[in-house]
Amino acid sequence: MSSQTPTLMSMRRVCVAAAHPDDEVLGCGGTIARLRAQGAEVSVLFMTDGVGARKGLSDSAARKAMSTKAAIELGGLNLVHGPFADNAMDEVPLLEVVQHIEMHFALLEPDAVITHHGADLNIDHEITYRAVMTACRPLAGKTVHTIVSMEVPSATDWSASPVALRFAPQIFVDVSGYVNEKRAALTAYQDELRAHPHPRSMRGMEALMTLRGSQAGLDQAEAFELIRALR
Repeated sequence: MSSQTPTLMSMRRVCVAAAHPDDEVLGCGGTIARLRAQGAEVSVLFMTDGVGARKGLSDSAARKAMSTKAAIELGGLNLVHGPFADNAMDEVPLLEVVQHIEMHFALLEPDAVITHHGADLNIDHEITYRAVMTACRPLAGKTVHTIVSMEVPSATDWSASPVALRFAPQIFVDVSGYVNEKRAALTAYQDELRAHPHPRSMRGMEALMTLRGSQAGLDQAEAFELIRALR
């Protein structure tokens, strides 16, 4: 690969645009930990508090505390919590979501954005993806030149979209040395962990990293689909 070709792991300022607190760990926790270890600045822009559809579990304040704990485990992150309702982002005009993202991207000035896959089952994931793509239109003065989609267990793998539209990764990040960090960050979101064989069980998520690693000649990896890379 040419030294002039931008790669995710060469980025110095990365923003994860995530619908819910826990998506950042589920989808790219190992990659975040590796980026932080390499000295990159990593921010997470959450769209919702992730509790509206989780009656009887954590409240908004508790979920924010969980995200803070997870951020520490991943090496220290800048967290921004958004105003939208959990699992109801389709009830908000898309323009409002786009403007929220644009405002924070203007402040954060990320080189790269990691966000959801557009064919995810969860509606908040789908809306977040659409809003990110609109906010990151390749216009003069925009800082974002690399956009990738992550996979979130039980949302990406359970997609109801036609096969041709489903997650098809081309980027595999070696996270073999950062599994413990991801495991610790996942433990911070205890309410979201499920018993095996659910894909969001600890065992299921470790199996996914092993699978993605085996597809790229690595021990354990996280996979991403390239959406755009500008140079």
